[in-house]
Amino acid sequence: MNICRFDVVVSPLHGRESAESALHGVLAVLDRIGAVEGDAVTNEPHLVVVGSGGTESLILELLDRLDAQPPVLLVAHPKHNSLPAALETLARLHQLGRRGRIVFIQDDADAPELEEAVQDLVAWHRLHTTRLGLVGTPS
Repeated sequence: MNICRFDVVVSPLHGRESAESALHGVLAVLDRIGAVEGDAVTNEPHLVVVGSGGTESLILELLDRLDAQPPVLLVAHPKHNSLPAALETLARLHQLGRRGRIVFIQDDADAPELEEAVQDLVAWHRLHTTRLGLVGTPS
C-alpha cells in the first residue's frame, strides 16, 4: 500500500535532470517510506518536492488541479533556490487561507524529520477522511 503520493516541481529553466543530484536524498527517503511519484488520487495524501526556484506558480497550479486540501507539505533542499520558492509558495498559501508546512532537507540526517512530516500528513488525511457515526443511543 502506498503511504502517499508526491510530485517533483522543477522550473523549466533547470530541468529535472539538473536537479536530480540535489533531489537524490529526498527521493530516496520518500521511496523508502512508500511514497509514489505522480498519479495523484484525491483520496490519498499528497506532497510537493520543490526541485528548484521559480516554481511558485507551478506548485499553486498543481495544488489547484489536485484539489489538495490543507495542510500542504512542501519539501525543500539547499540547492537551486528550492527553499526560497517553498517559502514564497507557503506565504501565498497563507494568503489564500490555507495551511502548510515546509520540511527542509539538507542531508540524510534530516530523513527522520521528513518521515515524521509525511506520517503527520497521512494521519491528518486519515482523520479528516474517516467517517464516524453513532448507532443507537448513548449509554
